[in-house]
Amino acid sequence: MTMPDRMVLEVRDVSMAFGGVRALDKVTFDIAAGSVFAVLGQNGSGKTTLINVITGCYKPTGGHIRLLGQEITGLGVAEIARGGVARTFQNLRLFDELTGVENVLVGAAGRRNAGFFSSVLPLPGQRRRGSADGEAAREALHLLGIGHCGNVPAKDLSHGDRRRLEIARALVCRPALLILDEPSAGLTKVEANTLVTALRGLGNPARSVLLIEHNLAVVDQLADQVLVLHAGSPIALGEPGGVRREPTVRSLYLGLADG
Repeated sequence: MTMPDRMVLEVRDVSMAFGGVRALDKVTFDIAAGSVFAVLGQNGSGKTTLINVITGCYKPTGGHIRLLGQEITGLGVAEIARGGVARTFQNLRLFDELTGVENVLVGAAGRRNAGFFSSVLPLPGQRRRGSADGEAAREALHLLGIGHCGNVPAKDLSHGDRRRLEIARALVCRPALLILDEPSAGLTKVEANTLVTALRGLGNPARSVLLIEHNLAVVDQLADQVLVLHAGSPIALGEPGGVRREPTVRSLYLGLADG
């Protein structure tokens, strides 16, 4: 597909070292507006470290990161989130006793630095805002195909629905860059296919997706571009089909050898 020219995220020679261990080594890539960019790698390849650097959990020891043309290198988590980045986590971080809508409202409240209770209590000045947030929360649930989960406590949902609920909570923040950390982890094949269908429905020229994955089938179906990391270093970058043909990728990740 034709890629837009505007870049949402620009990563240049980003490195991250912990003592004498280099977790990332001069990683460079761009994410175009409206595209899905996947990062693939085995455990310990640096995928989570990369997310933590982009979102401000870690300050990189080298390189630069720009979001929507603005330098964000070294900024904190809250500043980067306000700039237009939202993320999910590999280990689900839902409030089990809250309903689907209430979980998503937590994300809506975070978008404007409001507390959850101030966003849902009928206090003066909060009613119209709470109503708008409620509509946005239900819209996010419907976009992910889980509108039926709005009034159901998170603890009573299937693992697949809980995965999509966390994505809905990030989506309600209306990010320019949505980062999904291993969204298919722990899903059955059927649940993974349902997730792929839901994520395809999120296409929006105003929103890009950074997808961290281990499931090649999910990457092949969703990604416009793929970066493969190994031991913190980039070893392949390009369209999914081309990346699969790279000799190093075939050997490390597909168990294949040329010749």
